[in-house]
Amino acid sequence: MTRLLLILLLLFVGCEEPTKPDTTPPTVSISSHSSGQTVNEIVTVTVTTQDNEEISKVEFFINDSLVFTDIESPYQYDWNTTQYEDGEHIVKVISYDNSDNFTESQPILLIVRNGVYLWGGYYSLNTTELDLRESELTGFIPSEIGNLTNLTYLNLSENQLTGTIPETICNLNLDFSSWVFNISNNQLCPPYPSCIENNVGYQDTSDCP
Repeated sequence: MTRLLLILLLLFVGCEEPTKPDTTPPTVSISSHSSGQTVNEIVTVTVTTQDNEEISKVEFFINDSLVFTDIESPYQYDWNTTQYEDGEHIVKVISYDNSDNFTESQPILLIVRNGVYLWGGYYSLNTTELDLRESELTGFIPSEIGNLTNLTYLNLSENQLTGTIPETICNLNLDFSSWVFNISNNQLCPPYPSCIENNVGYQDTSDCP
């Protein structure tokens, strides 16, 4: 009897169909942005991906360089665009399932703009020299000037700049006591930021409150 049961069991196992391998790749798309968008600072790139079984990982690429791999849903990447040059960058992702089937998304083009607008001009965060002496500049010094932390030289002298100097100027990595910094011969009013209070040069303060 035991022998008969064993034979029947072997016949039953032998009749089972072999498991077919999974050959269906996942679907994937970048859902957070559309091609042509302008981005700055830190942006979250979010992916929509599905599979008939299960997603194992999603790889994120900037300009064809792998920058991040996410293994858990939601699949996303916080892209620090300040580490990249201003301009156009290609973003794409590749989604893999548990059987190593994969699909590459349609790439999108994103335009990085991390610079600042000062007196009608646009300056990249990678600007190293800003020489605007005798440029007939008027009005206040914008607080955004403090974002230009790569400056090694700043000259705003011989203009008609007025008002108080923003504290953000102290964000600049300059030796304010040396020739690389000059804001003299304007109409800038005290109190001056502590980082430059002894280095503002001559200021016409006759119209200051």
